[in-house]
Amino acid sequence: MSIKAKKPPKIFFGWWTVIATGLLGLGITGYYAYGISALFKPIAAEFGFSRAVTSVPSAIGRLEGGIEGPVVGWITDKFGPKWVVLGASSGPVWH
Repeated sequence: MSIKAKKPPKIFFGWWTVIATGLLGLGITGYYAYGISALFKPIAAEFGFSRAVTSVPSAIGRLEGGIEGPVVGWITDKFGPKWVVLGASSGPVWH
């Protein structure tokens, strides 16, 4: 009498997407949140800025993200994610 070996269950493809997005998010968040500390002193020294003036762009970026988040969430709920992605990808390109 032979016993069939059970195959391990397949992992749903969406979980691979979640894992990949999480790993990318870790890298991006680490740079965004802590990367400025590595560049802070060189930027301040290069331009002769005080610590307060050097901190302003980072603070404005975080404030903008806090205001933008609920608006983007509402747009995503109302119209769907494709319009958010389309709007984000067709924004101004700085060269």
